[in-house]
Amino acid sequence: MITRLLIALNIIIYVLMVFSGVHFFEPTTQQILQWGGCSTSTLLQGEPWRLLTAMFVHFGIIHLLMNLYALYDIGSTLETLIGKARFAAVYLATGIFGGLLSQIWHLDSYSVEAGASGGVFGVIGALVALLTTPLLPEEVRNPPLKRVLGLIAVNLFYGMKSSVNVAAHLGGLLSGIVIGYCLYITLIHNRNKIKQAALVGISLIILVSASGTLKYMKGSDFFKFEEIATEIHAMQDKMDTLYEGVPTTQFEFLDYYQKNIIPAWDRGILLADQVSQLNLTGDKANYRDYLVKWVSLHSKKYQLFAEQVKADAYIHALEIKKIDDEIASLAP
Repeated sequence: MITRLLIALNIIIYVLMVFSGVHFFEPTTQQILQWGGCSTSTLLQGEPWRLLTAMFVHFGIIHLLMNLYALYDIGSTLETLIGKARFAAVYLATGIFGGLLSQIWHLDSYSVEAGASGGVFGVIGALVALLTTPLLPEEVRNPPLKRVLGLIAVNLFYGMKSSVNVAAHLGGLLSGIVIGYCLYITLIHNRNKIKQAALVGISLIILVSASGTLKYMKGSDFFKFEEIATEIHAMQDKMDTLYEGVPTTQFEFLDYYQKNIIPAWDRGILLADQVSQLNLTGDKANYRDYLVKWVSLHSKKYQLFAEQVKADAYIHALEIKKIDDEIASLAP
């Protein structure tokens, strides 16, 4: 059964994570990313495959067991109804949908997404859809339908009051319901053309939704911020390299400073001005303000430093010390 195969795959990956040094109960976000977790930054920087790999990575043993229990409980029922191939398609497609909605939901933060919950809720959604159709006799479908709806209500309520990724749950659930109704057509019609048309329709829904979501994300100020922030970070690395080659004599230093250091910081100021114009909220708004302040302070510091070297005296020593203290107190 595909359900058992998916459960086994999730367990194997988690065991490998733990043996590699990942914490058994509380993996770090960096460890999750290393094993295939998904964040807005990694997704928009050309790693869309993380929407798939994130479905098999979990934030600790409790997270894993909760998802796998629900997958076994509901997945076995759905797989029996629709078959192995359709079940695998539902699980993977809805897991990706859940990941996409989660990334849009968290555009303003630096959250990392992982876990099978998008696919699990997709399976639940597809089962709900099928249980509301005449596919099964009413007396057969009503009891499990009530149980599944109760499960959804409890999970969504719990998610609203905790750190659970509600967006992934909703994305999986809603896409599962839509795909479930499409699958119903393939189950009740014997004609191959109708089945093929329904499957093509499902594929188009997935492709259009995924491409539309990524296009929306790339056009947002949040993505523009990521691009500019990446360039500012590259400028920081470049400045570290430039400072390593600073000449020791006064004349050579000033010439080197005017040709290399000043242009680099001028570019930094331009980038800071661009990023300050972006409409951001949440963590990224806070980080934007940090970057703008960071660039401004460093630019001012090295302008004073150049004047000091030119005068061959420590005329700005106190001001430079104050700026250094302010830089040290900045929190990203």
